[in-house]
Amino acid sequence: MLAPAQDVHLSMRAGDSRIYTTKRDAFWAVNFELLQKIIPQWTKRHDFVYSGILENGAHYLAITSLPGNDPAYQLAINEVIGEAAAASKGLIMDLRLNGGGDEITARKIAGLFLDKPAAYAAHVMRSGGKFSEQRQRFVQPNPAGPKFRGKVIVLTGGGTLSSCESMVLMMKQVPGCLTIGQKTGGSSGNPKIFDLGNGTSVSVPQWKDLRLDGTCFEGEGLAPDVEVKAGPSDFETRDPILDEALRRVR
Repeated sequence: MLAPAQDVHLSMRAGDSRIYTTKRDAFWAVNFELLQKIIPQWTKRHDFVYSGILENGAHYLAITSLPGNDPAYQLAINEVIGEAAAASKGLIMDLRLNGGGDEITARKIAGLFLDKPAAYAAHVMRSGGKFSEQRQRFVQPNPAGPKFRGKVIVLTGGGTLSSCESMVLMMKQVPGCLTIGQKTGGSSGNPKIFDLGNGTSVSVPQWKDLRLDGTCFEGEGLAPDVEVKAGPSDFETRDPILDEALRRVR
């Protein structure tokens, strides 16, 4: 019954089992196993945080999720960004494997790159059978971590989803930031859980996520500043998106 919506944020739970109403078959434009082989000084800093130092001294940071209220996670992020700021050789932030999580966490990370508040997105909420007026969302500078004011490149792909798409929009407000790769997944729902009784519940999206110009990117995705056209076979022995980022960061 719910499948025609084709919304990954629309799901049900029965006991400990989650029942998805649709599945995405998207190309993420990344090969995680390959990254571990080709990025010098590959290091796991946290379950969702990986780092490396590239050939020209630029630092690499892969963030694969946005968990809420995880001090160890934020510490790992701050350490990598602080090291990149000290090196002054640029930072490549890889969000291609990030399916989202907590948008507040995304604001804390993006805030390390900003000197002043910035509007990054808008939304309308669905309630009582109608949509609210359009509201903007803002990201604030984060004084609790290191400041990075060098060259930053963000990598995106079809696996960049939900709150991480909001993070991409935040990073687009950073002066000089460049996004490289392929379109994000175009899936943001801000779901709310409704208890149906008898040990079952349903997760229902409650908003339309919008660009600052008011256009909705659900089902469409966010286009990068620099598109790299490549398919799965192109990521078997090299990473063309990372190659383009390296060329640009030099």
